[in-house]
Amino acid sequence: KAVKFVERGFTVVKLRMQIRERNINPANDLTMEYARAVRKAIGDKIEFFVDINNGYTAAKAIEIGKKLRQEIGVNYYEEPVSTQNLHELAQVAEALDIPIIAGEKEYTRWQHRDLMERGKVGIINPDVVKCGGLTEAKKIAAMAQACSKQIVPHNTKPTLSTAAALHFAASISNFGAFMEFVDVDEFTDLMNLMKNNVVFKDGFLQVPNTAGIGIEPDEEKIKRAVIA
Repeated sequence: KAVKFVERGFTVVKLRMQIRERNINPANDLTMEYARAVRKAIGDKIEFFVDINNGYTAAKAIEIGKKLRQEIGVNYYEEPVSTQNLHELAQVAEALDIPIIAGEKEYTRWQHRDLMERGKVGIINPDVVKCGGLTEAKKIAAMAQACSKQIVPHNTKPTLSTAAALHFAASISNFGAFMEFVDVDEFTDLMNLMKNNVVFKDGFLQVPNTAGIGIEPDEEKIKRAVIA
């Protein structure tokens, strides 16, 4: 999959381990094995980062984070510990020379403020769908700018959410180096329910320039899909 993304023009690839709090510090942790394999497949020129999905304690997150940085050249480290545990999040952020990303599980500006002030994260990734829409996302971005933090929008849907996130990114001055965009091959049926979709070209997602957020659902196709 990583090679497929690179061949299509993507310049950043994320490895999502999905360990999560219920399996914290797993005995059979394959993070390093997978990360080495992906880095070997995509080469050294592609930016590469790892998402642990809240699955480590601070000590384990620091141990793995140092290996990822030194051995593999990982550029970013997403949710290495529970984002609800701000004390441990700060420990990890202060111990590593790699930017920590968090914010997809935070739903208010106050939670994002705590991530920055108490969790010490370097990059905020609010999700426009989850955090209260574009208006609230803009407030979070302004707060992040005051704290010299970049915004990298979290985004797990390839249609309406992506379009909204692109407009959000284009409207702020502290947008980061990339935006999350899922594997569209797995969402072909969903994307076919739209009259149009976001455009990815030459390594970039294009900000829609048509009415509204720029993506229009096909209501007749949706009705037929629901009945089927």
